[in-house]
Amino acid sequence: LKTVTDECHCENLRAFSTDLGEGSRPVGCSGDPCQTDQGLAVETGSARDRINKLLAINRQKIQDLLNEQEKINDQRDLLREDLRKFQETQGELIACQNQKRELITLNQYLALKQSYEQAGNKVLRIGSYLPSRGDPLTFYCSVGGTVFDEPYDIDGQEEMEAWLEEASAFEGTTFGEAKISCPFKIPVGEALDQLRELTIDAVFKLERLSLLTGDLVKQIQEMTELVSQCNRSHCSANSVCFPNPCYQNYALCSFPIYICCPFLRPRCLQGVGGCSGDACPTKELQKKSEEIKKTEDEILETVEQIKKIFPQIPYLLKDPKNPYNLENISTSVHLCYSPDIYNPTWQLLNCEQARGNYGPAGLIMANCHPRDFYCCTPTQQTISLPLPIDTSPIYIIPAKKFAVLPSENNCPQGWLCNQDVTYYNQYDNDAAEPLKELLSCMRQQLDRVQIEKEIETTLGQISAISDPKLYQGTCHWTAGPLETGGCSHIYETKRGKERVSAHYGGSVCRYEQKSYAVDIDIRADLQKKYADEIVKAAKDCFPGAYVLDKVNHIHIDIGEAYYCRSND
Repeated sequence: LKTVTDECHCENLRAFSTDLGEGSRPVGCSGDPCQTDQGLAVETGSARDRINKLLAINRQKIQDLLNEQEKINDQRDLLREDLRKFQETQGELIACQNQKRELITLNQYLALKQSYEQAGNKVLRIGSYLPSRGDPLTFYCSVGGTVFDEPYDIDGQEEMEAWLEEASAFEGTTFGEAKISCPFKIPVGEALDQLRELTIDAVFKLERLSLLTGDLVKQIQEMTELVSQCNRSHCSANSVCFPNPCYQNYALCSFPIYICCPFLRPRCLQGVGGCSGDACPTKELQKKSEEIKKTEDEILETVEQIKKIFPQIPYLLKDPKNPYNLENISTSVHLCYSPDIYNPTWQLLNCEQARGNYGPAGLIMANCHPRDFYCCTPTQQTISLPLPIDTSPIYIIPAKKFAVLPSENNCPQGWLCNQDVTYYNQYDNDAAEPLKELLSCMRQQLDRVQIEKEIETTLGQISAISDPKLYQGTCHWTAGPLETGGCSHIYETKRGKERVSAHYGGSVCRYEQKSYAVDIDIRADLQKKYADEIVKAAKDCFPGAYVLDKVNHIHIDIGEAYYCRSND
């Protein structure tokens, strides 16, 4: 369209003016500035003919784009629904570990059930709400602590502080006081995190693709409107009057000279005129053309990014090139098992249980990925798993690298903040130091994205650090959002498991009264369009961050990585 409108010229119009007697003053232009074949073949038609054909094509393209946008939205919603279920299931697993309750594998559950039945007992039901279908990655969470011990019941600050002091000493495991060997890391958490984060990435990129498609439709419609302005209304007529020397020169129309007598009336002997100006809003058309090209490029770039996401799924699930694929992980969980559940030689321990013991590299483990498992033994038994011995450096919480951002209007410098965040000064009052460092690192990452993508508006809007209802006095931490007058974030007992939001510091760190989580608002189109960049910034800055898609916001939680036992 832009190329064809370049052929529309005011000079193609016919100027008309008053008659010679009136001085040949310009009146206007007639015709169509685009109605010319400009020397092209007859079958090519005039610029106007080609504009009309292109507009008809664009109308169909707009409809096609709208249809594609609807399909994209449907796929995004389906993926998001599966993601919601996945997040909820993983949340159940995390909640069980955070309660220090026993996670029983499918093998252990079946053996335990068999032992009960052999003893003459009947197992009537279990609390699981999902069928296992025989998958080794099925876990059962004991409602009252461990199978063989009394339920864990920690009430009050003194008891919690005593428990924290005990936990920090790395005292033994479920096998006893002596340190044991955990030669195999089974990266369940890392694999599930990768799958969840790939899904979140795909959801947000589909969201961006939908928004860009909508932008393209709008820009094409605006281009159509600009093209419709290619008409004679932008052209001005002009006329050159060659003055009549005899005009009303009666002195030359008397005896003995009669030369001017026939030419006294007209002001002009001749009038020469034409039309000039810009037939089209040329600058606007050029700008809109560049906008469309930029949007097209972003769409193609996003499509290529999406195409790179989905091949990673089979790699994570069962590709033999990846020794830590989920199939191998599942098999390893199945094999890390002792038939004698009362005197096990091998047992699956989570990160917190395994810390303080000998890891795969033969060194004492101080840190590990909070959602991983280890296959451990107190004896010199051997076991064969389809996983290599992991000798890579242990998972380490990133050291402080970024200076905390100063507060500007109760908001971390460079960020946007919603009203509750600024009004209650959640950043200065409630953010834990590690969270402030994360926001500082993310700000640097997002500033680079803004420069690369030529984004003029600030990318990154904080919607919550802590819970504004605490300030309002309308709730207490022990009241979750489902209770009357409850808080905004999770603090509840669900299926026998306490779930405490990282916005309150999690079940362990809540006595600090500091938040280990931030919510990033993605309701605005710009924030939604680049939500995947926000997630990437968080993961680049803190690989152990637990990221959840909450539709209207992104939840970023580092509480678990700091062993605060948070859950959202």
